Amino acid sequence: MAEPIKLGIIGAGLAVKQLHWPALQRLRANYTFVAVADVDQHKAQEIATLTGAERVYTDYRELLALSAVEAVLLALPIHLTAPITLDAARAGKHVLLEKPPGANLEQARQLKEQLATLPITTLVAENFRYRPNLQQARRILSEGGLGELILLKLHSVSRANTDDPENFAGTPWRHDTQYRGGPILDGGVHHAAALRLLGGEVEWLQAFTKYGGSKLGGTTTITMNLRFRSGALGTYVYSAVCHDEQSSFLGLTLYGSAATLLVDNDALRLSRPGQAPETIPVEADPGYYGEFLNFYQALREGAPVVSTVEQSYRDMELILRGLDSAEQAQVILL
Repeated sequence: MAEPIKLGIIGAGLAVKQLHWPALQRLRANYTFVAVADVDQHKAQEIATLTGAERVYTDYRELLALSAVEAVLLALPIHLTAPITLDAARAGKHVLLEKPPGANLEQARQLKEQLATLPITTLVAENFRYRPNLQQARRILSEGGLGELILLKLHSVSRANTDDPENFAGTPWRHDTQYRGGPILDGGVHHAAALRLLGGEVEWLQAFTKYGGSKLGGTTTITMNLRFRSGALGTYVYSAVCHDEQSSFLGLTLYGSAATLLVDNDALRLSRPGQAPETIPVEADPGYYGEFLNFYQALREGAPVVSTVEQSYRDMELILRGLDSAEQAQVILL
């Protein structure tokens, strides 16, 4: 087995503690942890203690100056991601960065163009691209299991808990946003990844939005009508301020000419006219393990990166062009 990646961590918040670390524990032979940086020294020390990293910094530039660090995990507020990603890349570090890759579409576009000129590997931590349920749904589609794909419906409605500091919606930077779109960008890029993974590229869209009802800054509810290049249609509803006992964060159904597929966290439910529904078990894995495994394989084995900056940019584009549609009261051609 190739030697482990020598990783530095920049940003010691909830994403590292609750999402990344459980996945990295399953890949102990693949990663060693050199240093942690965060403006909050206590948080940095907490993650260093978890991972066994020996060095702690409050200035990320000191971490980037370490020759012992060959790659960095960036888990930062959205408005800080692009500039610090570029600093890391210019320091010669490979980068696994949290989504989305910018505070707005222009910043993300500039980042992907600048990264393309540098001899480093980047992977965006879009876990939906690695979720077994979505991968299995894609296989069923590609094998013709639904016939012609006619309609995709993604319905995600839940009231975000903004008062709990251990909840993502409770983090202050999500209340006083310095990026466009608020929770609709922050959470919506996951949905965009799922819609594009299964439906392909979107050609036309029309959206309506609503603000308020929460401490969360920016747009809090969106409805969007989609037409994919394939000819399939889509409906997308996302709200971070309403309660719905029946809704999950994914809430995805695919309607084909021959069958319908409901995508749940731990199973797919396939139904055909005149037949009993079929339940297809899938691993209830949120996809974080796949991200870090792909990053390791890309660096050590030359495997292609699945979740590229380009793909993440296009996820952002779908959501932010939806905001354009609502603001301009127009149908948008992508």
